[in-house]
Order: sequence, then structure tokens, then C-alpha cells
Amino acid sequence: MTDTETEQTEFIYEDLSPKAKEKALQWFSESLDYEWWDCTYANAKEDGKEKGFDIEDIRFSGFWSQGDGASWTGEVNIKQFLEHHLKEDHPDYSRYFVLQAIINEGNDWVERRVNVSRYGFHYVHSQTMRLDGMDYGGVDNLDENDEERLQEEGPLQRANIYQLWQGIDGSALLDDLCEWVIEEAREFADKIYADLESEHEHLTSEESLIESAYSNGWRFDEDGVLV
Repeated sequence: MTDTETEQTEFIYEDLSPKAKEKALQWFSESLDYEWWDCTYANAKEDGKEKGFDIEDIRFSGFWSQGDGASWTGEVNIKQFLEHHLKEDHPDYSRYFVLQAIINEGNDWVERRVNVSRYGFHYVHSQTMRLDGMDYGGVDNLDENDEERLQEEGPLQRANIYQLWQGIDGSALLDDLCEWVIEEAREFADKIYADLESEHEHLTSEESLIESAYSNGWRFDEDGVLV
């Protein structure tokens, strides 16, 4: 080496050897020391409202183990849930249409909001979510002598609520509804997890490292260590 030559000790990422790049990328992927998931959480809570999900808390673990996943707790707005999810091609559309009319009537015939909770301590994936029981005592306590009728305008206006409830086998239908609700709630939790995983992959990708290195003027030694 001549007097005018100096040994290069700092490198931009693109000039590193493949082995050094791998080390730099590993460091970068482990350096997410901030709550990078906040935006995904906020989007999930906003999107959930349309589906009838009022989400209070989201938790996840990931992204490498079989038990990883995401779950949420909060409430389901049953009225909004049916408005969003119930389509005319549903096999039980007519029965749910009647149930929806009874729920919309109010008077606490059927509980409108139901809690979603989480059980277990070791995992937080979607299968740890459960739906608390739905109270429908207001309508189930009616008998054939009651003359309570729907006041809401529509094809069922002035229909006898007891007869409607018996006609749709309301208790059994609510059991089916609870299964439907928790299934959709879990599927939404799985979507949240997929969004989180996608965001994490993006933030820890080589593309993001190159962008961050360029914008921050990062330099590395020959082993891929930030200097």
C-alpha cells in the first residue's frame, strides 16, 4: 500500500459482501424497538366497526411458531353485524330477517351487544377468542297470550312477536348466530394477523434496509456492522 492509498473501512450497504449484507439485514430486522403495529391496529379497529366489531384490545405473537396469531377483545354490535353480514343468499336469510326485525324493535327483546373475551394465558391466537352468552330473556319469556307486536315499519309491522319468535325457533337460531359471530370475529383476527405479518416483513426487508440506509447515511464495516 502506497502513502497515498488508504484502506477502506466504511462501506455503503450495496458494497458489502453477501455475508456482511446478511449480518446487516439480521441487525436491521431485530432493531424494531418501537410500536410499529400501531397503524395496523388503528386500521383494524376502524374497519371492524363496519362489521359490527367494536375492538378494544388487540394482541399478537409472531411470526415463527405454530401457536402464533392475533386475537381481539371488545364487543359485537349484533344489529350492525347482521346489517353487514346478512345477505339474501344466506340459507337462513328469512329466519335471520325476522330475528333482525325483533332486535331492531328494541325493548331488550334480544341483547344487542355481546362481549368478546379471550381465554388462556400462553397463546393469543384467534382460537383463544370466545363470545359471552347472549341474553334473550325479554322475548323468550313471552307466551302465547302476549300481544306484543312489532311497531317498526316494514313487511312484519304489527306481527305478533311471540308467534314470530316461535316461528323461527328463536332460541336455536340465536345459538347458530353466536357460532356465526365468533367465526367471523376469529376470521377478522386472522386477517389482522396477516396484515401484521405483511407489515413486519416489509419493515424488515432488504428493500426497507436500503431505503433507511440511504436516507440516514448509514455506513457499515466490512463485516456488516453499523459504524
